[in-house]
Amino acid sequence: MKRPASSDESSVPRPGNWCSSAFSAIRAAVLPMATFNSAVLGVMLLTATQGFSWVQTMGFALGSGVGYMMAVVIVTEGQRKLRSRSVPAAFKGLPVTLLYIGILSLAIYGFTGHRPSI
Repeated sequence: MKRPASSDESSVPRPGNWCSSAFSAIRAAVLPMATFNSAVLGVMLLTATQGFSWVQTMGFALGSGVGYMMAVVIVTEGQRKLRSRSVPAAFKGLPVTLLYIGILSLAIYGFTGHRPSI
């Protein structure tokens, strides 16, 4: 027997769907603030422990802010490109984002001039 279609069916939350949408809303609101606060506290702690002068502290803070903004822009652009259909279903979402960030961090680590001791 066929059930009559109602216009209210789309507004009924499906099992499992409410959790992901609620988490996404909270994550979108809290995550940028939490990461920015962590970056600010990290800069303050590093400058306090390194004994920087006022000019060095301002330069370090400015450089850290620019680096943070570059990292956010690069990760956001990467996430936009990773939403394509060419990504396998098993890797969509968090797995491909973690792989992307891991490869990106290794590339940035290469800029530090680290040489392995062999």
